[in-house]
Amino acid sequence: MSETTSILQNESVREAASLLRDASDVTDLSGILRFAKAMAEAREDKDSVEILTAELEGYETHNVEIPDRRRAIGFASSFPVRAIGHLDPEEIFLANRDKFAQVSLTMGQAVTELIAAIQSLDDTGVIELRVPASEISGDAAYIDPNSEIHIYILPNEILKIIHSTERFLLSNLVKTCIEESLAESDQE
Repeated sequence: MSETTSILQNESVREAASLLRDASDVTDLSGILRFAKAMAEAREDKDSVEILTAELEGYETHNVEIPDRRRAIGFASSFPVRAIGHLDPEEIFLANRDKFAQVSLTMGQAVTELIAAIQSLDDTGVIELRVPASEISGDAAYIDPNSEIHIYILPNEILKIIHSTERFLLSNLVKTCIEESLAESDQE
């Protein structure tokens, strides 16, 4: 039996493939991540297993460095923006950049949490985080550390992270197929 066949016959790979096949949506990102993780485990690719696990469960719960592709731009304010829900969020933040501090956030949540955040957007059309001022650097040094900073993230920033995860996942699966295909042909 070739190495490729043994990986495809691996019990965890077969189980993940079966769950994906039987899912109502075969393009479910978490199912594909589980399949890719099982493939990585079967070929003993520890680096890929770590990253795929962090994508599934969140980077905060694992000792894995969050990649740059998970950075999002947000707009920070020491006060809530009351116009949200009445005006287009992009119009508020992009047209008034000088009134908000632009911040870069590293999003370490599980990709399914990011998808859920996009799907549960209310009529404001923006994701709002409330963060203690003590956790913000820069201009927040002049703000009472006990106060809250409102950070607003436009949905397209979260979508960029989700799409980058999809590209990473596709690259990982294609790399696995290529490596296994070449390993099989080298054995012949």
